[in-house]
Amino acid sequence: MNTNAFLTVTAISASLLGLIGCGGPAEKFICGDCGAEFDSEEELDAHMKETHPPEPPDEPVTLSDEAMELPAGTTVAVLELEKGGVIEFELLTEETPETAGNFVTLCDEKFYDGLAFHRVVKGFVIQAGDPTFVGGEPVDVTIPEEPDARKFKRGAVSMARMATEDESGNTVYGGTSGNEFFITTGEASHLDPDFCVFGWVITGMDTADIVAQGTIIKRIRVIEVPPE
Repeated sequence: MNTNAFLTVTAISASLLGLIGCGGPAEKFICGDCGAEFDSEEELDAHMKETHPPEPPDEPVTLSDEAMELPAGTTVAVLELEKGGVIEFELLTEETPETAGNFVTLCDEKFYDGLAFHRVVKGFVIQAGDPTFVGGEPVDVTIPEEPDARKFKRGAVSMARMATEDESGNTVYGGTSGNEFFITTGEASHLDPDFCVFGWVITGMDTADIVAQGTIIKRIRVIEVPPE
């Protein structure tokens, strides 16, 4: 081996030994929420506590005496208003599994927390579930319409549908909203059979009657009636 080749190999070997001796690139600790990098676990922990603090535990949800009289296992949604007032409604999870199941999923994800009743027609309906009313991102999701023979009356819970008019001025309904729901505060037989009743109010119709446009929902939680 000539001298120049030997020097070259020696230099490369020294460089490799230098990298091994330094332990390679320093380990980074990455925040799973925002992607920020830190040099130590302690720095990451401090960042998480300051920037991404854990949500406080949910306050327990209790059912009214009326709800507790329902058969064990009945699914009940408890809607609490920000300024006080509760509306409870039974969810027809067996009769309308797609619609009720979608609603339960949104409640579990806390989708409705902080949203408002954006449409109120006295003696007819209160409607919520549109994030844009409080400055949120729009939602464009539809779910399948489920066959439904139940008649609309005061206290029915249903999902909104897209509506247009044909050339004759007749209302034509399209897809069912996956996020906007409404509660009827009066007789609404004209909605039969174009809308699916997926729940009935148990308690709180007096609260529903005084809901105004812009009333904020504190939270909706779904629980099952426990066995006796």
